[in-house]
Amino acid sequence: MNLFDIKVSDIMRRDVVTCNIEDSLDIVSKKMSEKNIGSIIVMENNKPIGIITERDICYKAVAQNLKPSDVKAGDIMSSPLISIKPLDSIYEAIRIMKEKNIRRLPVIENDELKGIITERDILTLIPEMLTILHEYFKMRSLKKYRITNPIRGTCEVCGAKGVRIYYLNGQYICETCRDELTGG
Repeated sequence: MNLFDIKVSDIMRRDVVTCNIEDSLDIVSKKMSEKNIGSIIVMENNKPIGIITERDICYKAVAQNLKPSDVKAGDIMSSPLISIKPLDSIYEAIRIMKEKNIRRLPVIENDELKGIITERDILTLIPEMLTILHEYFKMRSLKKYRITNPIRGTCEVCGAKGVRIYYLNGQYICETCRDELTGG
């Protein structure tokens, strides 16, 4: 498995919180607070047109000392909406997020909001990918061992004498040490 094989639809969240372009900032903020989320998708005529993040609220409303009930979602949303399609790869999502310096990416197909993918969603893949990488490198390192037919001699690792030894990665070692080194 790699980042090109995993599709956005495999890890996106489908329960996206939205608001209407005409909703006031106090309503938007309350929704975000209740759902414990850092962004909300702005909709107009059932189509996603923008996104409001905590940063937008801070910079475009609070820092300007605007009254939340007087500010509409459309006034502070980030638009045009940068998005991705469900069947695009996670690699493509990461590329877009990095290039555009964003942390949330709505998933849209045919002007319909299908989900959202965030940095956090992508980070959940890291432990699994690291496990796969670890196994891959472990397997690669085992290939470098050259095991010959055994002879009798002294193990260069544990010092056992008169045992069957194998030439392995530049050393003569007994079966016990060989098994410990190769996991076999």
